[in-house]
Amino acid sequence: MKRIIAIVLSLVLAVGCFSMSAAAIEKDYTLQFGDDGKFTVLHLTDIQDLYLFNAETRKYINTIINMTNPDVIVLGGDNITGYGSGFKCGAKASIDKFMSIFEKRGIKVAIVFGNHDDEGVATKQDMMAMYEKYDCFIGCTGFTDGERVGNYNLPIRSSDGSRDAFNLWLIDSGTYRNLNSDEGYAAVNKATLDWYTETSIALEEANGAKVPSLMFQHIVVPEIYDALLEVEEGTEGAIAHQADENAEMKYYVLPGGAKGELLESPCPPNYNEGQFETVKARGDVLGIVTGHDHTNTFEVEYQGVKLINSPCVGYATYYNEENIGARVFVLDENDAENFETYLINAEDAKEYVENEIKPVCDCGCHKDGICGFIYSVKRVFWAAFRINRSCDCGSVHY
Repeated sequence: MKRIIAIVLSLVLAVGCFSMSAAAIEKDYTLQFGDDGKFTVLHLTDIQDLYLFNAETRKYINTIINMTNPDVIVLGGDNITGYGSGFKCGAKASIDKFMSIFEKRGIKVAIVFGNHDDEGVATKQDMMAMYEKYDCFIGCTGFTDGERVGNYNLPIRSSDGSRDAFNLWLIDSGTYRNLNSDEGYAAVNKATLDWYTETSIALEEANGAKVPSLMFQHIVVPEIYDALLEVEEGTEGAIAHQADENAEMKYYVLPGGAKGELLESPCPPNYNEGQFETVKARGDVLGIVTGHDHTNTFEVEYQGVKLINSPCVGYATYYNEENIGARVFVLDENDAENFETYLINAEDAKEYVENEIKPVCDCGCHKDGICGFIYSVKRVFWAAFRINRSCDCGSVHY
């Protein structure tokens, strides 16, 4: 009986995602490790596009899905450009451009919001309702204090279904500290941290041990600058950072043992609500995964918690040609603390299409001669009416 109660409680801990509506109840929110004990998370962040949607982004996302076959996709915020989407219908159309890809392919999707998503007419509540229309969407409003929307967690069941072997936290890191000033970005607030602590304790009680987790949010924690190595001005590869207009300029590089690249100054809040200390004290979060800084790909461990940044995947915003991409996490239920993570950049995707897809894809868009000529004529028509934009293999038709 105790085991049954624990299992039921752990399922309920997906923060109300099961009790939204009759339509929501019909969805399958279950995430579970495969028979091989593995589970793959694909982190796509900063798509930051509009309803016209960049064809390169569409191709890239399709190709990455083909390459990784993820169990779940986590969209890391700034999923749309809110300030450019106009009215609510514009936000809805922008969201549909990428959600329709996942819906077609039947891949479960969760999201967090960034600082740009709700800069238009559509609020986070409005957009959450838009996401919930998709069968593939397994997120929810979760814990909210009105301003912060979409704080929830997604337990991943063990391959035999007996326990929660891993957990994903989805956190709204906010937009700006004060919408009427230039005081910088927001921090995860105290109310959200209280919810996290309570839910983490409940997960532990339901499973008899702390459940190892990754925490996804848009904006990095202020402690990133404690994790980086401060160096003298002029040091090769150093980035400059000024905490505020009255602070002195400082310079940083990645410390020894870190992975990835530090190509721009990380932009955390310039105040601290205690998120990192709260997470460290609980001891269940292995890494805090962020986006926001489009060209950074660092993995830095600080006081037992990994700070991991993924680059942008969208071509409609600023990016670095060499590392625009996506991050993959491969989890192992038998060795959860030592998860694998790696990046797929644009060049990796292009090589995959050339070497793995084109030789076996029968679509005429890959052919030469008269068949290729016919497709080139079709492309003109398709482009004019914005239809049939990409091949199932990820190649773009125009």
